[in-house]
Amino acid sequence: DCTIQMGGSDQWGNITSGMDLIRRMNGKQAFAITYPLITNADGTKFGKSMGNAIWLEPQKTSPYRFYQFWRNCADADVINYLKVFTFLPAVQLQELAATHVTDPGLQIAHKALAAEVTKLVHGEEGLAAALRISQALFKNTLSTLVEADLQQLAQDGLPVTEVQGEAVGILDLLVAAGLALTPRGDVTLGQARKLVQSNAVSVNGEKITDPELQLTRETALFGRYH
Repeated sequence: DCTIQMGGSDQWGNITSGMDLIRRMNGKQAFAITYPLITNADGTKFGKSMGNAIWLEPQKTSPYRFYQFWRNCADADVINYLKVFTFLPAVQLQELAATHVTDPGLQIAHKALAAEVTKLVHGEEGLAAALRISQALFKNTLSTLVEADLQQLAQDGLPVTEVQGEAVGILDLLVAAGLALTPRGDVTLGQARKLVQSNAVSVNGEKITDPELQLTRETALFGRYH
C-alpha cells in the first residue's frame, strides 16, 4: 500500500516503470519524487556504485575515516558540499567561500566541512576522536591515542597487517607488511635490514636501530597494536 517512491533523478525510468506496474496489476495510482544527484566537480556520481561511498554506521566507516574523507575532498567540491551537507548559516558559508578562493591551501573550508559533518553524524565525541587521531598521526604523538582510536585505525584508517604468535622479528614484520620494498619492487629481508640500519623505521613513534628487535604484546600499545 505504498503510493510514493523517492529516488535520485537517475532512477526516474525504474520508478515510472513501477508506477505503471502498480496501475496494471492493482488498478491503483502511485507517484514519484526524484531529486538531483550529488555529483563531484568533474560530473561523476557521488555514491557507492562509483566506489567513493562513505557510510553513516561507524562499523562500516570509522569516524576518523569519515572525517578524513571530507578533509580530502577536491577544492572544487568543498563549498558545494558545505551548502548541501551542513546547516551553517549563509553568512558563514559566504565567508568560507571567500577564504577558500583567497587561499585554498589553508583548507579552512575543508576543515569546517569535515568538522560539521562528522559532528552531525558521530557527535562531539566522534569528532574529538577524529581530530585526536589526525593530530597524533601528523605530529607522531601516538601516546595520546586511546585504545578505541587504534581500533578505528585498524578498521579502516591505515593499511593493517595481522600477525599471530607471541613475538615477531622487526625484519619479518617489515616483509610481511610489504614495507621492505627494493627499487625493483621486490620485498626482501635484505631491504628490511637496510631500512632499519639507515634509521628509516619507527615503531610506536620511536626510531628502531636493532634489526634483531622482537615485537611482543609487552611492546605493543594496549597489548595489541604496533
